[in-house]
Amino acid sequence: MTRYGNILRLSLVLVLVVSAGCSGQRSNPIEAPPANAQQSSNSCTPLYVVGDSAEATRSFELESEELCRRFGVKPVLRHPSMLISSLEDYVAESRERVDLAIIAPRHLNVFVEKGLVRPIDQWIDPKDPWFTDILPVYRNLYMRAGDHYYGFVYDGDSHLLFYRNDLFDKLDLSVPTTWTEHDAVARSLAESTLPGGTRYGTAMVGREGKAYIWFAERYASLGGEYFDAQMTPLIDGPLGVKVLTDLTNLQREVAPEALYDWEDLNRALFAGTLPMAVQWSDTARFSFNQEVWHSKVAGRLSWAEVPGGEPGTPRGGIWFGRILVLAANSAQPDVAAQVAHYMTSPEVSGRMITRADTINDPYRYSHLANPEAQTLFPNQEQAKAFYETLSRSLERPMADLTIPGGWDYTQALDHSVLQVLRGEATPEQALREAAEEWEVITNRYGRDGQRAAYEQWRTWVRQGNTQ
Repeated sequence: MTRYGNILRLSLVLVLVVSAGCSGQRSNPIEAPPANAQQSSNSCTPLYVVGDSAEATRSFELESEELCRRFGVKPVLRHPSMLISSLEDYVAESRERVDLAIIAPRHLNVFVEKGLVRPIDQWIDPKDPWFTDILPVYRNLYMRAGDHYYGFVYDGDSHLLFYRNDLFDKLDLSVPTTWTEHDAVARSLAESTLPGGTRYGTAMVGREGKAYIWFAERYASLGGEYFDAQMTPLIDGPLGVKVLTDLTNLQREVAPEALYDWEDLNRALFAGTLPMAVQWSDTARFSFNQEVWHSKVAGRLSWAEVPGGEPGTPRGGIWFGRILVLAANSAQPDVAAQVAHYMTSPEVSGRMITRADTINDPYRYSHLANPEAQTLFPNQEQAKAFYETLSRSLERPMADLTIPGGWDYTQALDHSVLQVLRGEATPEQALREAAEEWEVITNRYGRDGQRAAYEQWRTWVRQGNTQ
């Protein structure tokens, strides 16, 4: 099957499944449920929620009784291992409906183009504190597709640099602020002979669908652009080749041979196998946890902003993330929207970003204003320091390419990065192939429309969290 075959199968099957329900046409705003609403869980109507993991749907599990009491629904949760590639298999086999799906914003345009989800504009009030409390970077880059809102922000992923402060002290190493410094530090860590010490210098997430992030993050911070003014790809130019060459050399010299996924990378950091890595921000709170993550490095793993390059360029990124979307033909769209609104409210989301068994990360002003809620941290000072670092990282982050065809562009780039990491192609060959695929994608969608969409996306990236 082609690289895009899974997307097509996902779309066709989910269209059939969600169309089995009745299409609701009401346009009611979000309303608070009656104060005396009270039902037993056995009498509540099923609300079908699909996410990519048990951790992704955990908040629905935790709020199940409250959802029944408030809205008269009980979530029925399913979580295929990889949502974008196997949701269609789950739906085909289970024959169950879908009301809400938890997806990454990078996949939103796929769902929109195939008519799988409905706009949520009718349930959004831009003057509502629920909306204005969401950080602008997530409002702009997560919730929108074209001229409409489609996603309720559910997980505000952001990258940080994590490092072993005890090893840095022993080796007299400074926290790197540029990629040149980062690579030098990684090599020093790998070469160290500390007692019981380090075998590797760093690692990256290299599983399919995520490897591109470690390339794109470096590339953007060094001034790289995806396209020029005519939508001609630039990734195969000298800068792109150098970035992928440097990344590949580092991977081969100082990283484990296996290409980790997100959980693998966390486990290696918490076991003390890795002394430094760029990773998602929830690693900070997980690093203090014994019950779920079995961390052996509590208090010895610190964090900083992701290294950068040219002044004024993106630094770090809000990669992946998650949003709640409404299935286009959900039989109960109004209540599904009410549930999504509630689950992403400051109160509920504020609890979910403090746990060791969830994947939810901060995305609201109110989240960042309450470090005392982060009870996994040993004290409020460390939680405050974490939020200060996270806030700086959101000032100008890179982000997934969420324009029409964005997931197609991303898969082509990801495939090329993986080819090089696996030794199957040179950086020049792989990036040239990706650029050629990008031209095909642009022509398929229309160059003028893509140019306008890309420029809007660039504007939102440049603005970051400044408005």
